[in-house]
Amino acid sequence: MRQYPLIFLSLYCIMLLNPLYAQQNKDIERDSIRSDSIFKEAWKIKFKNPDSALILTRAGMELSKQSKSLQMSGYRNISVAYSIKGELDTAEYYCLKHLEIAQELNIPKSIAAAYQNLGIVASQKGYNRQALEYYNKITEIAEKTGDSSLVMRNLVNAGLSYYKLGDYTKSITILMRGLKIAEETKDTNNIINYTKNLSGAYHAVNNLELSLKWALYTYSISTEKNDLRGIGLACNTLGAIYLDMKDYDNSIKYFNIDLDIKKKIKDKRGEAAALHSLGNVYAIKGDFEKGELYYRNSLLLKKETGDNESIACTYNSLTATYIDKGDLLKAQSSIDSALFYSRLADDEKLSRNILDNQKMLAEKKGDFKTALAFADSIMIAKDSIYKEEFNKHVAELETIYKTEQKEKEIEIQNALILNQELKIKQAKLITLLILCASILFFVVIGLLYINYRKRQKEQLKLARINEQLALEKYNSVYRDMQLKVIQEKIAGQEEERSRIARELHDGVGGNLVALKLLLEQTMADPNPEDISSISSRVVKTLEEVRSISHNLMPPIFSDISIDQVLRLHIEDLNKSCEINFNVLFLTKTGWEQIDTKLQVEIYRIIQELCSNIQKYSNATQVDIQLSILDNTINVLMEDNGSPFEYTAKGIGYRNIKERLLQFDGVFDKSSGGSSGNTYHIQIPVLQKTTSEV
Repeated sequence: MRQYPLIFLSLYCIMLLNPLYAQQNKDIERDSIRSDSIFKEAWKIKFKNPDSALILTRAGMELSKQSKSLQMSGYRNISVAYSIKGELDTAEYYCLKHLEIAQELNIPKSIAAAYQNLGIVASQKGYNRQALEYYNKITEIAEKTGDSSLVMRNLVNAGLSYYKLGDYTKSITILMRGLKIAEETKDTNNIINYTKNLSGAYHAVNNLELSLKWALYTYSISTEKNDLRGIGLACNTLGAIYLDMKDYDNSIKYFNIDLDIKKKIKDKRGEAAALHSLGNVYAIKGDFEKGELYYRNSLLLKKETGDNESIACTYNSLTATYIDKGDLLKAQSSIDSALFYSRLADDEKLSRNILDNQKMLAEKKGDFKTALAFADSIMIAKDSIYKEEFNKHVAELETIYKTEQKEKEIEIQNALILNQELKIKQAKLITLLILCASILFFVVIGLLYINYRKRQKEQLKLARINEQLALEKYNSVYRDMQLKVIQEKIAGQEEERSRIARELHDGVGGNLVALKLLLEQTMADPNPEDISSISSRVVKTLEEVRSISHNLMPPIFSDISIDQVLRLHIEDLNKSCEINFNVLFLTKTGWEQIDTKLQVEIYRIIQELCSNIQKYSNATQVDIQLSILDNTINVLMEDNGSPFEYTAKGIGYRNIKERLLQFDGVFDKSSGGSSGNTYHIQIPVLQKTTSEV
């Protein structure tokens, strides 16, 4: 039996510890949900506004420091946003951070996603071989996990990389493999993607028949789906193929369809490109007038979009057209414009293309010396291209080497992390042992405490008696304070009665006596002036009675709110005294929602302050401002009269303090030296209850 208290006490200690761990877990779970929601929102806006996506993602990562999987998602968002912005080195850094956590957590899909982003960044940099290395790693992961959809999505990237490297045969093989998977899974979007790229690859190897087949297939599927962008891309490809086949009518037909679609979807860049393509067709046909017209229309749109590279390209095409036409003056003007916009675009490759037309124009003019100089420039440019490609290839190999080194570092880091986790587990075991020892210690202390309580019962009884005596003393003091407050309220009421009596005697009583005398005089000797005087005296008496009644009885706040009541009161004051009172509500709405009792008390306080200003200040101007800011009512009153101070024993001052005390309000008065007084009141907003509203 003696063991039961120990068992119960041990369970109790464990129950005390559990809520702490539970609360911590709840906080982590709440932050994780918020973080995940932020990441999803950032992912949605990454293309439209990558800067905002970065800000949101960083905020989400602050909330998800306890979750490695969410941190991984954050790094993915950041890397993609920087890739969209064109900051490729920074994008690569965060891709590697994404990959590091994915490998640590051993999540194949996340590892593949990290490699895919690294491949895209490498491709953007022009490192297509390195991009292929990443895409091949994704293929290995997909084949190990049996994820055919991942294989399909990855093969299109690998195919495009081989295309950019000029290995069109390999590109076609990979794209055909991906197309087969897309057709088996009936993934229409990827089928369109593969057939479009296959058409481009066959076009690159000059297999126009197969290029045409896949372009028509793309056009057919896009038409079935009513995919306008897909139809436009297919028509653009078909126009280029038919142009190479010298089938100019079909080429013009499909370029015109592409032009109509670009207009429909309001794609100005696409519309300009379609016009340029039509200009190329007509120029090749020898219809220079139409070719020039389409080139000019294309230039108008390109200048709207500010695409300097594309503008330079169109001027270069115009130059070739004018050379073929024999209009060397216009050709010179066009080549000058092409050079100008190519420099703005800072595109060396485009500048090298313009050299060919410059050489041809010089030959047509008979300036063979200049033509030879341009020929030398073309040779130098070709050497420069070779060196650039060579340097790029070297840089790509260096990047691959550094990537492999980084992966080795990640493996070492993972080993260190595993070692650290082992140490953490050991630390947890030690903590558990300490916890058990602590529980046993508390059990022993608990038993000692029980024995101690038994010995201290009498002392506790005595303490309760002392506590009861103290409570009675407190109640006695509290009753005395209440009595004092009641006495002060009675004194205030007596003073108010005296004031009302004086006002009735001096004001209303005097008017009534005067009325009696006027009536007696008028009855004895009727006179129109006396009757007018009686009427005026009656009106004045009624106004005084109305003023006294307003001071005694507050307006009905259930019908109107304090802003309306105060305006009426100020109007009455301005009529009845020489002081100019102004009231301004800085907050225009919401006054009707304030608790009715609070509205009445605010009205009474302002009424009391106005009365005191009339009595003591000798002011000629009083400004009253009311506002609601940060859930607090602010009342600011200023006069230009003589400074005066309230005394703590004054009934008016005590009334103001007592009214504010019940709402936790604050009152402050200050004087401006030689003239002017300022009154400041702050009261927390108390909303109306449902029944009052």
